[in-house]
Amino acid sequence: MNRVDGKIALVTRGSRGIGAAVALRLADEGAATVAHLASPEAAYLTGASICVDGGFTA
Repeated sequence: MNRVDGKIALVTRGSRGIGAAVALRLADEGAATVAHLASPEAAYLTGASICVDGGFTA
């Protein structure tokens, strides 16, 4: 069990760079990840990856 299993993570500025890496890692580690994404392109690329791992995007 990971330290973030069952936790909720909110990531602002999760569209690219460090924010996207953090959001993707948290989702991959088992956190229900909510990420604020600034553009349609980010929603398609980063958001899709987060959703595959069980997170949510806004």
